[in-house]
Amino acid sequence: MTWRLLFVDDVAEDVELATLELGRWPAAWISRRVDSEPQLRAALAEFAPHIVLCDLNLPGFDGEAARAIVRAQAPASLFVFLTGATADATEHLDDTVWDKNRLELLPMQLQALIDEHGPRAPTEAETDPAEADSPRVPAL
Repeated sequence: MTWRLLFVDDVAEDVELATLELGRWPAAWISRRVDSEPQLRAALAEFAPHIVLCDLNLPGFDGEAARAIVRAQAPASLFVFLTGATADATEHLDDTVWDKNRLELLPMQLQALIDEHGPRAPTEAETDPAEADSPRVPAL
């Protein structure tokens, strides 16, 4: 299974650093990055991510709005706040919040999240035969 990761982040460099750390994760994965509400909605429909990693603070669009959209449009997707503003995340105690300043933990955190929620087999509609044997390819 190839895990589809969707980053909702306005800073491309942050996502590049995260994908570098994910190179140590033994699972097969691909990723995309979006930074606006229209892009998020399109990616949820077209990319069908298994996991959404979302910054809390985005210009003109915030993590709370993104979480609501993901829950409404793609309720099977796992949602994580990945933010450098962890002090602002205290109001999100019911949510998973990971620190961008500790990206070395990202592979372990992703695996623990998957282990906790169980591997989710994609439906036929979500399966892309071209992805079946593809290597980990970070797509930004």
